[in-house]
Amino acid sequence: MEIAIKNELPEIQYKLCVKHVHVNWGKRFSSKMLKNMMWKCVRAANEAYFEYRMQRLKNVTVEGYEALRRIDPRKWCRFAFSVGINCPELVNNWGHSTFS
Repeated sequence: MEIAIKNELPEIQYKLCVKHVHVNWGKRFSSKMLKNMMWKCVRAANEAYFEYRMQRLKNVTVEGYEALRRIDPRKWCRFAFSVGINCPELVNNWGHSTFS
């Protein structure tokens, strides 16, 4: 879906549904503690706190940290959302209903 959006609407800004990011990430990092740590990263209101939470995650699982680092934070982290994106939701099914 990401490739289709980039090809058809190259200027559009969009977010990933964090629930789906977590499901994919959680296949390898499934403990409740890691889930909670990931959500604290997601909800960080500024970059400094995001980096602090990511470092805490890295202290527990380097692989989990690296897996999240491979995903552009502008797509899944509250602190990195564009000011023009007014929807505060981190979890949605917009892509499912629009592109299915």
